[in-house]
Amino acid sequence: MKFNILVLGTGAIGSLFAAYLSREAKIFCVGRREHIKSISKRGKIKVNRVFSGESFEASVELATDNLNELLSTEFDYVLVTTKAFDLYSAVRGLVEKDIAFKTIVLFQNGIGIVDEAKKALEGRKHCILRALTYNGANIPEPGVVNHAGIGETLIGSIEGACKEELESLISLMNACGLPARHVDNIKRFEFEKLVVNATINPITAILRVRNGFVAENKYAREIAERIIEEFVMVADKEGVSLENPIKKVIEVAKKTKDNLSSMLQDILNKRKTEIDFINGKIVELGKKHGVETPINEMIHKLVKAIENTYLR
Repeated sequence: MKFNILVLGTGAIGSLFAAYLSREAKIFCVGRREHIKSISKRGKIKVNRVFSGESFEASVELATDNLNELLSTEFDYVLVTTKAFDLYSAVRGLVEKDIAFKTIVLFQNGIGIVDEAKKALEGRKHCILRALTYNGANIPEPGVVNHAGIGETLIGSIEGACKEELESLISLMNACGLPARHVDNIKRFEFEKLVVNATINPITAILRVRNGFVAENKYAREIAERIIEEFVMVADKEGVSLENPIKKVIEVAKKTKDNLSSMLQDILNKRKTEIDFINGKIVELGKKHGVETPINEMIHKLVKAIENTYLR
């Protein structure tokens, strides 16, 4: 029997997972009207595999922007692929509509993600899984997603529970062509991904440059190193030890040198960024532990200032 899977927040990553998982599961999509309308009209999501030059179309059971259309279905998994700042309201919507689901999987960038979901769930008993994906994706036009680069997805359970649900999801992803594996200490990997997002994303967004600039320009690299120095002190207070974070960030910047970071894409498209859940959280944790984070605080304010020029 196929799983019923709800993809909540069918942006680039959500569309990508919806398309691949439709090979072995029944997929229901919720997202922004224009993109969802195009998917609903065709009943399919088109995927361009940029890295191989191939493309395919994936059928979905339902694509909607109205949660009422989901009331008659019980979901095995809800993949929450919204931006971090939309997580709470998206999950609250499920709770308030009393939509039935067993396991919720959180894909957001940043930290503090599980706490946001728990607040929204208000004590409801569900399996909560945390996912970190390294797939690259973007939406070139409504109804279409570009799979820019294939990457691994790491998934961990919260408080060590839900082993069966975790293993089933990982098996499903691997069977559908999305490499995935279980990691025991998801928090460490969450911080490892965050250090990359906290350096490359805001620097490229502020300067409006591609990722490679962070590795190639000595001044941008110095800023990155200062961000990382503060981050490492905060991570240490959180019980997370990072190995060669500067080296890792520079390697990612070089490997993705021609990419536009997601934060830069948000700014170019005059959308809200996830800066509050990235550098903003570093500042917040710094205050919690008595660690000064002036560079991260300045980076946070600079991105917020840019946002403020078009978000009122």
